[in-house]
Amino acid sequence: MTNLSQDTYSSFKDIWLGFVIWVVVIISLIYFIVGLVALNSVRKISGFWVPFALALIGAIFAFGYGSVCGVLIASIYESGPFLMTQKHLALYACGFSVLYLIVSLTRTATFLF
Repeated sequence: MTNLSQDTYSSFKDIWLGFVIWVVVIISLIYFIVGLVALNSVRKISGFWVPFALALIGAIFAFGYGSVCGVLIASIYESGPFLMTQKHLALYACGFSVLYLIVSLTRTATFLF
């Protein structure tokens, strides 16, 4: 199948890459926000680098997690006779990011405090 429009993904590579990018952006943003909260709430930590370091850690973890889950999602969508839109891709990535954050964010926050 070929792309019918710019909003539609049909190839394995497009779906996987889009999913990974969405997951990395969402999780990195949330880790950055957590870093800002940690910087403001814990006065022992000094330095502007904390949110950026957490965002980098989040991006690394999200790339691994997003790659594995992206392979699963892309395989399912490529095997069927349907296309994935940008909206579906973003919703899947948000859902998987929430599941990831529920499992891992408490461990990271506990480590900081």
